[in-house]
Amino acid sequence: MFYLLAVFIIIVLIDLPNLIRKKDIKMIIIYGCFYVTAIVLSLAIVFDLSVTSPMVLADSFIRNVLHLSY
Repeated sequence: MFYLLAVFIIIVLIDLPNLIRKKDIKMIIIYGCFYVTAIVLSLAIVFDLSVTSPMVLADSFIRNVLHLSY
C-alpha cells in the first residue's frame, strides 16, 4: 500500500505544478476527479474489496439516467 501511495504522490508532484502554472482551473478539477477515482479504486483493490467495473456503472448510467440504448 505504501508503494501505491508513493507512486500517486510522485505523479501529482509531476503533473499538478504545470496545471497550477497555467492557471487552468477546469483541468485541475477534472484531473482531481479522475485522480481521486483512481486512488479509491486502487486502494479498494489493495484491500481486497469487491470493485465493480466502471463500464458496468457507465452502462447503467447511460441506460437508466440518460435513457439511451445501443
